[in-house]
Parts: sequence; C-alpha cells; structure tokens
Amino acid sequence: AAILAALVVLWHADAAGAGSAPDALPEVIRAGAAAVVLFGLAGYAPARLLLPRSMRPHLWLFVLPIGAVVSALGLTLLGFLNVPLAVSLAVVLIAGASGAAVLRLRQGPLQGQAEDLERAGGRNWRIWWPLYIGLLVGALALLPMFRGGEATVIGENPDAMLASGAAELLQHEPPRTVEPSLPVDRMPLVWRSKYPIMYVLAGVSSLSGLEPWQAFATLSAILLGLAAAGFLLFAYHGLAAGRFAALLAMALAALDRVVLHLVIHPYYNQLWGLVTLPFILLFGFRFLRNPTRGDAALLLGFSALGTFAYPLMMFFPMVALGACAWMVWRRRRAAGRGPRWISALDLPRGRRALLLWIPLGALAAPFLAIVLFGVLEKMRGLGKVILPGLDLSEWTGDVVTYPFARFFGLDGPVALTSLAVVALLAVAVYALRQLDREIRVPLYVTGAAALFFALYFGLRANGGYLYFKDVAFLGPLVVVIGVVGLVRLASGSALAAVPRWLAGGAIVVLFAVFTLNVKQETSVTFEQLEPAFIELRGWSRDLPAEATVRIDVPPGGHQLWALYFLHERRVSASDPLRDAGYPHPPQSRRAEYAVKQTADGRPAGAVGAPVRSNSKLALYRLRPDLPGRDRSSFELVQPKFRAGLD
Repeated sequence: AAILAALVVLWHADAAGAGSAPDALPEVIRAGAAAVVLFGLAGYAPARLLLPRSMRPHLWLFVLPIGAVVSALGLTLLGFLNVPLAVSLAVVLIAGASGAAVLRLRQGPLQGQAEDLERAGGRNWRIWWPLYIGLLVGALALLPMFRGGEATVIGENPDAMLASGAAELLQHEPPRTVEPSLPVDRMPLVWRSKYPIMYVLAGVSSLSGLEPWQAFATLSAILLGLAAAGFLLFAYHGLAAGRFAALLAMALAALDRVVLHLVIHPYYNQLWGLVTLPFILLFGFRFLRNPTRGDAALLLGFSALGTFAYPLMMFFPMVALGACAWMVWRRRRAAGRGPRWISALDLPRGRRALLLWIPLGALAAPFLAIVLFGVLEKMRGLGKVILPGLDLSEWTGDVVTYPFARFFGLDGPVALTSLAVVALLAVAVYALRQLDREIRVPLYVTGAAALFFALYFGLRANGGYLYFKDVAFLGPLVVVIGVVGLVRLASGSALAAVPRWLAGGAIVVLFAVFTLNVKQETSVTFEQLEPAFIELRGWSRDLPAEATVRIDVPPGGHQLWALYFLHERRVSASDPLRDAGYPHPPQSRRAEYAVKQTADGRPAGAVGAPVRSNSKLALYRLRPDLPGRDRSSFELVQPKFRAGLD
C-alpha cells in the first residue's frame, strides 16, 4: 500500500511536470522544519496535560494541531503587548521546550490504557501511517510549486500577497502600527480578527530564514496535513470508526478536489477554518456529554482560533453543538440533574478568582477588543444578507461556480456524479445511524442546514461566494462520514457477500476518482508569484533614491505583486486595483519611471529603450513633461471596509 501511494504521487508529479522539484526542496524543508518545531514544542505539554486517557494512543497526532493553536494565540497575545516577534518566538519555544522536559522527567513516557492501545493498533497505525499520508498529500499540494523549481506562491487568489505582506509587517512592527516603508503598511480592516494566523506565517518565516512568500505554500501544505489528521481523529474518536476507516477518511478528505483547491489557490484564512473544524466538533461533543477541564480547554482553544481565522466556518459547530447541548440538557433535566458545563470546570471563586481573572483580563483585553470586533463586524455583515431580497454584492468574492459534486470529490457527467453524491449521502446517513443519538441527530441537523443554505444561496443573485464557503466545509465532512459508512458496510459480517463487495468496490472506485481529480487540479495550477516579479526588488534598489515608479500592470494579482516588490520606492498606478478589498497605490499619470508587462507594449510616455527588462516585465524612464502632478507615495490607499471579504 505504501508503494502504491508513492507511485500515485510520482504519477501526479510526472503529470504536473515537476522535474524541477529538487530546486525548491531546500526551502520546503526549511519552512516545514520551522513549522514542525514551532507547533511541536508549543503543543507537546498542553497535549499531554489536556488529552483524556482514551485519546493518548494518538498523542503525536494531536501535538501539532494543538501546537498550532497555542503558538498562534500565544504569539498574538505577546504581539499585542508590544513584544518583538523574535522575543515572542523565543518565549513560546523556550516555554514549550521547558514544559515538555519537565513533564517527561516527572511523568516519564506517556502510558495509555491497554484496551485503548489495542484498539488503536501499533505505532504503524497510530503514528507512521498517518505521518506517511500527511507527507504524501502535502507533496501533492506542492506539485505546482515544484514544477517551477522556486519556493513561491502558487494558485490564483491574490489574498496570498496580502497575507505575506501582513506577516512581514508583524515581523517588524507590533499590531495596529502603520509603516509605509513595508509592502503592506497596516493590517487590513477586513482582516483585523486574523492576527493569530498571520503571526504563525510570520513566525514560520522568521524561524526558517525565508521570506513570508517563500514559506507560504509549504505552510499551507502543512495545514492540509493538520486538517487531514483532524478528520482522522474525528472519525476514530468522534464517529467510532476503526483504524483503517479513519486512515482512509484522512486520505480521501485531503484528496477532495475542493479541499486541495483551498490549499493551492490559496484560501489561507479558510484553510485555517478547515483545520479547526474537526477538532471543535470532536472536543465539543465530548465536553457537552461528559464535561472535563481538558476538553473545555481544547474546545475553547480551537474555537477561538477557528472564530478568529474564519468566522463563517463557525456555523457548522454552532449548529451541531447547539443541537447536542439542547438534547443533553433535556436528558439531564429529565433525570433531575444539571448539565455541569460550568461546575465541572471547578473554576476559582472568591478572592482566588479575582487574582486570576483580573490579570488575565488586563493582558488579553487589547488583543480581544480588536479581534473580537473584527469577528462581530463579519457576523453583522452576514446577518444583513441572510434575509431574502437583500443585496449580496459585498459577498461576491472571487470564486467561480463549481459543479455541486466537485465539493464531495466527484467530477464527471452531471447525471452520474449526482447519483454518486446521493449514494455518498445515503452511506453517510447509514454511518451516523450507528452512533449515539446525541451525536447522530446534531450531525443530521447540521448537514440538512448546510444543504438548505447551499440551495438558498445558490439560487440568489451574487450568492455564489456564500454557496462556495458553505459547501466547501460540508463536502469533506460528508466524505469522512461516508467513508466510515462504506468501510462498515464492506466489513459487516451481518450483511450478504454482494453488498459487502459492492461497498468494497465503491471504496476502490472512490479512491481512483479522487486521485484522478487531484491530477486534474494540480495540472492546471501554476505559479502566482513568478520570478520576473521578484526581480522588481533588485530593479527598485538600483534606481535613484527619490525615484518614483508608475505601475502599468493591469489590475489584478500581478499588479499587487508588483506593488509588493516595489515598496521601497514611492509608487502609483495608471489603473489601480479598486473595489476588490486590497490596499492600492494612488492613481497617477506622472512619475519618473514606469513598469509594464512586455506583452502589453511600451508604457504611455516612455522614453528610449527599457532601463531593465526580463521575460515578463520592462522598466522604462518616462518623459518629465507628462501632464498632472506626480502622486506616487509610500502610503497606500485603503479600501472601503467590506464585511463580505475574507
């Protein structure tokens, strides 16, 4: 099986033309190692302290996701206290390493209960197979980058420029700072809740010695691995799946074409939401039904990060956990008992509570005030468009319409894939029927609500953005639950041989279809940030100190990257990218130099031959008598706040 999986990756690599992979490999290893060190050191001690006994066999699968939460929130809190990022990283790493060492010395190796270890299997099942699958799906996600041989940003979504610029800003300045000398001079208003995930990118970039745009794709691939691990753990511990079913669910959830699309195009904020979703559901169901401090802390941490990163994702756990809470409350009330959601935490009271909460509140207040305001702005904007007849134009985003079946990993003729989706939903219903009612019914309700809103927004004008976001979260959940159901059908001794073989055949076909669709996705994805645009930084530094540059690149992602690498000069644009939610340079006709794509000819007002040129771009000197005032500036024009953007 391992050889087969490796051959699949090689087949994809050949189709993607990834012959230059070794050229980018050193940077991938550096960024990957930095992320693993940061998440691993930050997550080991909390994982050991907070995980219940039944989850201890999978400790190492929990360490990195928990470390992502701890490092993201920790770096953000320290940043809002005006601690420089280098110092914050040292604090997080030293605290994590010290905590891990103390736990290891005092308690020794973690010991799980015999029955839990037996059910989870040996180290191959618990550690090495999940690690192997995670590495393979991460490699698949990086194939478009390997094709070019450069550690760079891939895909089409120019949000990557804004994320890279925000990370670079946080590397040099504390939050809320305006610094015109940097590519992005301030945190965009629409992203003010997203400091934690930008701090992670900044931290990984700093630890690896790479620039944020160099570390971006590798970090996104690692997040795909963390999301896949989350779905494995949700399947095993939340859906009572066997170890093989959980591993298969992990692999197919990561190979879902739309999930891969989120990684490589890239939807960085939404990807963080996907990472946190299975963990919120897992620890939420556990806490509501049998509250403990550990589950409460993990639920709070993943929920906080998921809410800050992508508030729209929280619709799914809010519906599922809300329904579960209602059912648990009714059951315990009928038995004459309370739910114990507060009392089980055994929180400090009286003076002890004041001594704890007042200092914590004072430390967290600046951070929470800003990020929660960003979350509330997003939710307020969403609340305005739920009702029929209201304008969805601010929620159009940049997505295109995809076939419904693609969200469930299925592509092909509409009639065939529609039947396949119906069959997958039916198998998912079968899998849920095997679960306790307090988990089964909330997941039914969540799925039904998500399908309703998919239909609702799919039929409304400008509703494609919200339709995409809704079904992009629903799809992998259905795939995971459906895979669990298929494995149960294939292995169920009570069933006749023919249905078992049908279920087994469906698993093989599903894997083949997902693999083919991944090939289709990666083969049409290319570099977003090309080397020609990176060269602009050197051109900029060769110009006279006070020179101004007009960007004549058409509005879009290329214009944003040109702006990024010309940030050391006062810049303007002949046609700036407006009304797209991105900061942009002022519009100006007059400047001293102009840069334009070579395929588009000479800039208006150019004099003589290009000063610099490469395969994509050319830099020209402009006539000094061009009409108007030179409005080039270091400071960018900030877009009007639009709640509908990521």
